[in-house]
Amino acid sequence: MKKSTTIVILITIFVLCIFISGCASSKNGNSKSQFGKNSGQGLTLTFDDQTSSIIYDNSPVNVEVLLKNEGYYDIPRGKAMIKLGGYDPTLFSFEALQRISTILEGKNDNSFGYSDYVSFGESRLKEGFLGENLPEISPTFTATICYPYKTFASAEVCINPDIYGKDSKMGRCSAGSAKIYNSNAPITVNSVQERFLSYDSGSGKVNVKFDITISNIGKNKIWSAANENYMYECGKYNSNLKEIQNKINIVSVKLTDTKLECKTASNNEVAQLIGNSVTFSCYGDILANDAFTTTLNIELEYGNSNYISKKVTIKSYKYSN
Repeated sequence: MKKSTTIVILITIFVLCIFISGCASSKNGNSKSQFGKNSGQGLTLTFDDQTSSIIYDNSPVNVEVLLKNEGYYDIPRGKAMIKLGGYDPTLFSFEALQRISTILEGKNDNSFGYSDYVSFGESRLKEGFLGENLPEISPTFTATICYPYKTFASAEVCINPDIYGKDSKMGRCSAGSAKIYNSNAPITVNSVQERFLSYDSGSGKVNVKFDITISNIGKNKIWSAANENYMYECGKYNSNLKEIQNKINIVSVKLTDTKLECKTASNNEVAQLIGNSVTFSCYGDILANDAFTTTLNIELEYGNSNYISKKVTIKSYKYSN
């Protein structure tokens, strides 16, 4: 009887744990529990196995890609586009440019993220193109994805009115490098360096500065998210590439609910990668009568494009055997 009672209690605890975890979900990755090692991925593409590497010209070429959202940001409906290239359009008739008409849900406590196939249709090679003198061709199909994305990051930081370190109480926090939690995205927050600038004993406010370094760790190209500039490689061209490349919008940096003022080297809220990274600074006045730790929340927005490729050999059924 005691054994049965113990089992019932354990099962009850287990169910409660699942229920509580489920209720603790946070949309778009704002929960630390969702953050882990950032692999630098937002949307990923994989050619489907149906896109065979060797096809005969009496059979259609069927091109499909598996599209996955590996990060924590929900891409709005109609904001992502896929382009098929790498082939002569006079020889095939695929649906080469497709705008994704559904919400591409990111990962959260209740979802593994969007995952589905996108088909460019099927097409036979132009009849009579292959012959005795040209028994096969080998086009390299490329699938390019263009989309807006966001990085969410958080860091545990210290707020301490004793900016000169005169109080030696045990356990007091101090400024320095913060531990960072990143969402899975192409742009990651590498480091947060904290510095106390001043303390006003009258108002009880600490003036604090955070130097935040971010970088592109994915194999992606970064574009400005403004005016769909991120669609550049999917057919929406821009005459001035320097104005749209490597631009990252600093949406917000907050200490709990207090929004900080952020500035880049060009004194605005758009950070531009130099090489592969950039550092910007954020400032704020925080009320603090005693030392405490709190959370710095960072939200960044940008455009992305990346591609995959696959070589396909198309043989003449009549002349290649």
